[in-house]
Amino acid sequence: MSRKIFGLTLVFVLVLAMTACGPGGTSGARSASVPGQPVEIDMIMRYNGRASHPDNAIWQELSQRLEQMGIIVNIEYFPSTDYSTRQVTVIAAGDFPDMMEWWPTGYPRDLEELSGDGVIMALDNLLDRYGHNIRQIRTEAAGTWYRNTRDGLIYAVPARANDYGNNHIFVVRQAWLDELGLGIPDSPDELYNMLVRFKQRYPDIIPFGHGIQHFPLPTALVLSAYGVTNNQWNINSAGNLEHYSVMDGTKDAIAFIRRLYQEGLMEPEYLLLDRSALWDRFIGGEYGLCAFNTETLDSSTLTMTNLKERNVQISVLNVFPDAHGVRRYPRMISTQQMIIFNGIGDEKASACIRFLDYLYTEEGGDLVDIGIKDTHWIQHPDGSKELIASADEFWEAGRSMYSWIARRSNFLPTIDPFAKQVAAIILESTVENPILTFPAQNAARNSTALGSLVSTSITTMITDRNVNLDTAFPDFVNRWYSSGGREWTDELNMILRERTR
Repeated sequence: MSRKIFGLTLVFVLVLAMTACGPGGTSGARSASVPGQPVEIDMIMRYNGRASHPDNAIWQELSQRLEQMGIIVNIEYFPSTDYSTRQVTVIAAGDFPDMMEWWPTGYPRDLEELSGDGVIMALDNLLDRYGHNIRQIRTEAAGTWYRNTRDGLIYAVPARANDYGNNHIFVVRQAWLDELGLGIPDSPDELYNMLVRFKQRYPDIIPFGHGIQHFPLPTALVLSAYGVTNNQWNINSAGNLEHYSVMDGTKDAIAFIRRLYQEGLMEPEYLLLDRSALWDRFIGGEYGLCAFNTETLDSSTLTMTNLKERNVQISVLNVFPDAHGVRRYPRMISTQQMIIFNGIGDEKASACIRFLDYLYTEEGGDLVDIGIKDTHWIQHPDGSKELIASADEFWEAGRSMYSWIARRSNFLPTIDPFAKQVAAIILESTVENPILTFPAQNAARNSTALGSLVSTSITTMITDRNVNLDTAFPDFVNRWYSSGGREWTDELNMILRERTR
């Protein structure tokens, strides 16, 4: 079996093979299952939560249910902070578990290499036999399926759902709109007028609150109006792929946000604020418009509880239409995948799929999403579900530790209709990523450095009063192309032409 992954040098692979600690103490050899005994599978995933494993209540309950299915699962955790690096060391060492949560460093290029080298197994037959719930729920629209470009087979199960369409939104204080007789803005001009009116009515506030630690650049607020889909590749008027950051419409969006910043209509500390601080200020009445997350609209979240206690009513902005009436939300891409390694045998492989499939059932999904019925949540006669455990009790029980293994939906079972309505509006306006299935090489080599260049350059063009945008933007575009962007663009357009012949 080939172990040449991600262009690692032979020396690095050998060093890792000699020094890396194998997951769960396993070796390259596979232990056979004993007939009539539970099938034991080893997996690696990231640690996300506050509880200890395996001592929390949710895992204890889940383990009992799995044992009744004849499955025992042993989990080794890697910290989220360095998960991407640690997972590569496992591959390089060749000391695989049975199943692993995979965070693509370049989707789908690295999965293309893993499957092409025979490291991970094709799952189509297993899914047909044991993954009925996965097949039913994880449609193409609600999950990012990876298929090898040579044989067309599935080699991974999506560990995230895509039914939000996009997670990043903007909310406005409805009471302030009502006081001023304003509607929800639907163009940059209407947005500017709203923010100016907010500032005139409340001189001590900052109309627009934003922070980029957990949100895209503030240009995301208006790029759609200028015909650009934020933070992804676009098909330009010539029919070619063009990165959003270097398009003419992006300069217009930067100019608009720069105007807000320079006129004091936007949070001056947006580089420093995380979302908790941002939302605390919004709840406290310091902002009229604020960056938000779709899942936070659920009435069971602490943020919405605090808004309700302050009697703050919010409305959600849709992205603005361009000159042709098209709204452009970037499609949320959940590329984290569960991969199953070759050589583990049919029994273990089927147990992996049966485990994932159970998490797609209502019973299994509810357990990992909201805990144990009548302990952490109750079901009302109308079928609705309500959390009854405190936030601290829920975290101690194992909240957010297992739902990411195979999540049946972005929506918690307790989520209210308002959040679903907003998500439906967003989904209707989302634009598919045109290069999602392109196994490009330059993306992995250049995307991180180019992403940093984009963030730094656009931020400078927004915040620096001495910048002349007419010269700064073309200079940025030239630097982007000369720093690897030209090779990346040419490669993607070559793949596009090959696929559209």
